[in-house]
Amino acid sequence: MGVGRAPAAAVPRRHAQLLVALVALALIQVAHILDQLRWSSTATFPSVLFTEQNGQFGIVLTLVACIAVVTRSDYGPLLATLAGAVVALGFVLYHGIPFKLGVNNPYWGPNGHADVIRWLTVFTAIAVGLLVVWLAMDLRKIEARS
Repeated sequence: MGVGRAPAAAVPRRHAQLLVALVALALIQVAHILDQLRWSSTATFPSVLFTEQNGQFGIVLTLVACIAVVTRSDYGPLLATLAGAVVALGFVLYHGIPFKLGVNNPYWGPNGHADVIRWLTVFTAIAVGLLVVWLAMDLRKIEARS
């Protein structure tokens, strides 16, 4: 191993960590959507999975990034960075703004209506989204050094 080069095991390990984080991000988004079954009297399964377009976009983007990482595409880390950032920022903007701005759904402020479980899925999605961004950017650095 030369000076400034990443250990040979670092790339596969970071790929695996990134893939696990991406799968977790997709599952958290699905859990957030399915939580509507708990509090909404009109939500039914499986239709609840197909009525939330913002959530569907984040899930599809995350799954595309998963596929790119699994296939070791050159675009995998970039797509993962994009997916993590879009999901984290999306949750912040959609639920974190304390007042209604058209399509958002404020969880706090004058129109706030979230309980602990709903907040838990929001904070977890934001945290895991940021973790995906960090892992993907680190993978790009490791790959550049090896």
